[in-house]
Amino acid sequence: STEDEDHHDSGHSHDKGLEAVQEDKDVGHSHGDGGYAGDNPAQMADTEMHSDEADVHQHDTQTSRETSALGFVTLFQQALFSGDFDRVASSFAPDATVFENGKKEASLKGYLEHHLKPELPMLKSADRQVISQNVIGGEDLAIVTTSSILTIENKGQQHRFNSIETLGISEGPDGWKVVHAHWSSRPISDQK
Repeated sequence: STEDEDHHDSGHSHDKGLEAVQEDKDVGHSHGDGGYAGDNPAQMADTEMHSDEADVHQHDTQTSRETSALGFVTLFQQALFSGDFDRVASSFAPDATVFENGKKEASLKGYLEHHLKPELPMLKSADRQVISQNVIGGEDLAIVTTSSILTIENKGQQHRFNSIETLGISEGPDGWKVVHAHWSSRPISDQK
């Protein structure tokens, strides 16, 4: 799709640039400050809203659902960047599809065990600066796109990446679940 093409070169820490850094084995990756507020995205949204989201209950149901979706994604990202593999894995719907740098992963289980799990130490040690986050919500579906800058230190050198994460999430009886994930990133050149 156009969105996938537009975001192909920026995104999550799972691209060739970050994988190249991660291959040195002594690099970890941190996606934030680590802690998160419980398992319930709605509770998190109520307790950790940004000031411009504080009046969400005065808005319509659409806005409330978008806030709930953003709360779920925030918890997901905190789990990801704190290295909480079990919480990340349980956030996916069983039939979720994962794309990374324009390539569809063969299976969710294979992706989680053989790709994501080995990357978690790198993600846990990285510095993550969120640049923007957008939510498009419907009745029980939402798309949350997060643009960030990831900084990873390896052997005394810092490596910086533009990162894009696009999550398609669906709300069901068990709450929100990731049904589609697309991560991509590209190195930031410090040369002008």
